[in-house]
Amino acid sequence: FIDLKTKDDAYIIFETLNARGTPLLASDLVKNFILQTVSAKGLDTDKSHDTYWKEFENEWWRKDIRQGRLTRPRIDVFLNYWLIARKHEEVKSHEVFPSFRDYYEKAGLGITDVMRDIQHIGNTYRQLENVDPHSAEGVFLYRWDIMQAGVATPLLLQLFSATKEELSPGRKERSIKALESYLVRRMICRMTTKDYNRLFLELTTRLDKKIEIADEIIIKYLTEQESESRLWPSDDRLESAILDLPLYRLLTRGRLRFVLEALEEAMRTGKAEEAHVPRNNLTIEHILPQSWHEHWPILGVDDPIEYHRLVGERERLKHTMGNLTLLTNRLNPSLSNSAWKEKQAGIKEHSTLFMNKSLLKNWRDTLFEETQIKERGKTLVQLACSIWDLPESI
Repeated sequence: FIDLKTKDDAYIIFETLNARGTPLLASDLVKNFILQTVSAKGLDTDKSHDTYWKEFENEWWRKDIRQGRLTRPRIDVFLNYWLIARKHEEVKSHEVFPSFRDYYEKAGLGITDVMRDIQHIGNTYRQLENVDPHSAEGVFLYRWDIMQAGVATPLLLQLFSATKEELSPGRKERSIKALESYLVRRMICRMTTKDYNRLFLELTTRLDKKIEIADEIIIKYLTEQESESRLWPSDDRLESAILDLPLYRLLTRGRLRFVLEALEEAMRTGKAEEAHVPRNNLTIEHILPQSWHEHWPILGVDDPIEYHRLVGERERLKHTMGNLTLLTNRLNPSLSNSAWKEKQAGIKEHSTLFMNKSLLKNWRDTLFEETQIKERGKTLVQLACSIWDLPESI
């Protein structure tokens, strides 16, 4: 408790506490500044608090979440993103409050307008968790979250907070599809994310006054990028990555899984009982096992140099996309290092995935080795190129 005299300013004292060893959240300081300004202007502080800020004080907003390498309360993370979207400049996590104060002093907006905007964008931020998971938006958000592309959040807040009159559903979906294609292609091709901060910051600036043509702006801007740190990978580059890169080793399990889930869903037709794959309960399985020597030996090669070359190629190809599929948690361990015929029998009996039906149909009567891995990889390339289209097809 702090006893104040009549002329003491509680808001100033509260803000000062932060410099005296009492830890306060950036959002606490922002709230204090807002209510101090409301009071100074002779407005009703209780009404303003209840109308615009009270909802930010529940447990959901105070929960700690990860932002990059930091763990911070969700409300502070949101205010960070909101400021980036409004100021069109990078705002460091420890600069949220001074940056907010600077924004208010320079924006020329009334305090009620600022509170209303924070509330509106805050509602959008919270609704991102409640989007239909199998809608185009929900699928994008699911993959975006796994990619940990939080740097694009200010841009997403612009897109998702726009009304249908401001941004038509068709243009919004096209915008999201372009962003997903760009992010996923670069992820699969193992291209750097180091310049994403500036790239998405520039995009938010371009969308600020022309949200009604967001799709055109996003596609035009991303296709114009020519540097390696910003390039939108071509079909040829995506093909090379899928066929040659050991993606099992290079991508996190979550990222690799959602790529395989997407390929599986692309194989399903309208006649399938389920259009969507169960998420997060399937595991990634090597068709040709990681420990292949016992049941998948390399036969008929007497030259030790050639044998060594073939072993090297197999070790490289076994981690490429063409050798990977999805199985249930229970089925995977029982088949892991089995011979091809035993693995076929187990997959046929228990798996209902179209990806595995295609695997058995095309390579049931042959060995599944290097040549087959490459052949299957090429079919997956075609699917990936159609799922994550280039601009001319979006």
